[in-house]
Amino acid sequence: MDYQLAINILSKKMGVLLRTARTQRGESKKACGEIIGSTARTISKYEAGDKSPSLPELEVLAPSLVNSQVASIIARACISVISG
Repeated sequence: MDYQLAINILSKKMGVLLRTARTQRGESKKACGEIIGSTARTISKYEAGDKSPSLPELEVLAPSLVNSQVASIIARACISVISG
């Protein structure tokens, strides 16, 4: 599999995980953006898989959305996207 395709697939998977966690907690995109000092538009890009959060952003955002076990899964997915 080509490297860029793999990154795109992982970004889409991470986006689905983030959107699922956010909606299950009843959080708005705006509120999530504020947690990491960003905007609702940026959260939309993360959830669409068009952009990936940095590891520090994910470390701040994930625990506020989900329990620690799920946050750990999301963090590992993000690390695999960032690391390639």
